[in-house]
Amino acid sequence: MKKVLIAIDYSPLAQQVAEQGHALALALGAKATILHVIDDAYNYTTTVYDPIMGFAGFSQRDYDTTIPIDTIEEEAMVYLHKTKLYLKDTTLETLIIKGSIAETILDTAKNTSSDYIVMGTNSRSGIAEFFLGSTAHTMLQRSHIPLFIIPSHHE
Repeated sequence: MKKVLIAIDYSPLAQQVAEQGHALALALGAKATILHVIDDAYNYTTTVYDPIMGFAGFSQRDYDTTIPIDTIEEEAMVYLHKTKLYLKDTTLETLIIKGSIAETILDTAKNTSSDYIVMGTNSRSGIAEFFLGSTAHTMLQRSHIPLFIIPSHHE
């Protein structure tokens, strides 16, 4: 059976990535796994997000600067559960893994014998990509598994 790994974060693009990845899995008759990678805690300095697939933010709102890792993991579980409900597919497997984003996605795809990876990109270019790096760029360079990259174009 084919397997599709869908990597999502908390960006507004995550909804489109989840929808497109799920549609691809259904079209292929494949098993889908949704992955959220916890990179650095500084990515979670806020507890408020625009609603994404029913997830409106962290339930505890008493943090000054950073959120404890246990809370990040718990809320990531809530987020992935809400994603499954949004996609109307409670059979979806979910994974939450701590690590470097690109490396973790690639390792997870290998470990789960995934045939395809679906992910989004912020479509950074030029100097921003040079200084900030690009997960999508790294994935394109290192992946031996076909990638479906959903772009987010910022004007």
